[in-house]
Amino acid sequence: MVFKAFSSKKKLSLALPLLALLSLVAYSFFRQEEEPNYYNLSPQEIREDFYELTDKIESDVPNAFYYCYRSDYKLIKNSILSRLRFNMTSQEVYQLFYPLIQTLNDAHFSIHLPDEIIKKEVNAYFPLRVIISGERMYCLKDLSDSDKIKKGEEILTINQVSTKDIIDKLKGTPLKHKNDKIFFEYRTQDVFHKRLYPLFGFKDVFEVKTPNNIYSLTGIPLEQIDKKPTSNYEFKVLDKKVGYFKINSLDWDHNNQRDSLKYFLEKSFSIVKKDSIDKLIVDIRGNLGGSSVLAKDILDCFTHSPYTLAIGVDYFSKGKMYSNDLKELHKPSDSGYKFKGKVVLLSDVLTYSSAQMMQVGFRHYKMGTTVGHKSSESYYITGGVQKTVLKNSGLELYAPTANYRLPGATSSKVEFYTPDYECYPSLSERLNEEDIMLTKALEVLGF
Repeated sequence: MVFKAFSSKKKLSLALPLLALLSLVAYSFFRQEEEPNYYNLSPQEIREDFYELTDKIESDVPNAFYYCYRSDYKLIKNSILSRLRFNMTSQEVYQLFYPLIQTLNDAHFSIHLPDEIIKKEVNAYFPLRVIISGERMYCLKDLSDSDKIKKGEEILTINQVSTKDIIDKLKGTPLKHKNDKIFFEYRTQDVFHKRLYPLFGFKDVFEVKTPNNIYSLTGIPLEQIDKKPTSNYEFKVLDKKVGYFKINSLDWDHNNQRDSLKYFLEKSFSIVKKDSIDKLIVDIRGNLGGSSVLAKDILDCFTHSPYTLAIGVDYFSKGKMYSNDLKELHKPSDSGYKFKGKVVLLSDVLTYSSAQMMQVGFRHYKMGTTVGHKSSESYYITGGVQKTVLKNSGLELYAPTANYRLPGATSSKVEFYTPDYECYPSLSERLNEEDIMLTKALEVLGF
């Protein structure tokens, strides 16, 4: 009896470690199954992600091919499918899928390598601010510790890859219209440092060749090169008592964002009223959009008359496309301040999405005078962007889910917002950071 009890205990003592070991092996197995395998994706896994991506583009967006030829899209799609024969990393998959997104020529579509990979791989970023002009690139500012490359020096190669080849790969598709090219230049030079690792694998240390020298530059932390405004809204009084509003973004990223805008407007217009300011510049250059509700809160300050920022919308619901006319006009709030002086709206090709709706409404309803670039979006724009994380590679696809018809849109032809005064700085003016648009706005106001 005692012997049997001793044997049972011995068996139990041996069984427990074995059970624990089996549990650990099972846990490790299932954990590996759950975690994304970013460094060794099979052709089947890549194909699954590709079909998920193309299905989103082709089935969830009412007019995904409004800004490109569907034949161009199909050509790239078939080319990608023919190359899905080998194992790849998520970065290689990103490089393969990238041209398909670029060919759509709509900034509401984008694809990104997971932050998890970039944070793991990249310690320091390209330390130059750049100006892109056509197929050439110039240094705007050297932020590296060496500070050797002077403003205006042309960059010929980075890590022995020619600037032309880098720019061509960043484009991912031929750009046919002037303002598409300008949009690419302005947008890419702002985020150039973020594109070099995903597309080229460049990181940490960079060899830069100029016409006169070859430099070895140590990269810098992301926060030192990331160009972000300090605030969504800014106000100041320029010389000669001109009020200047800078609306950097219409993002609505937290619940009290609208209250913040209301407080900003009340505070700013109290200064306008106190100082008897009767001339204003509203600057929405570089504003990539956000909420059209915030756009209307700003425009309400400049009109008593009802208006709309969209006259129609197309969208998918349960696999079926719907098209609705939006006939009800927005009635400006009576509680807000109404400015009765002269207003100039400043914009550029980066004035996009709900900011594009804002500038179209401002000009269509004659709220003031407009200065800037012709838009890179037409009067028919996409919106309602949603993120999809591709199952196997972890790539992040951002794609619109609705299309809006803006005031002035017609079904007969594609038309673009055109300001009262078109204004394009030269390469020299861009390098010297001369603000010729602001100068023109002041001229329009009589200065």
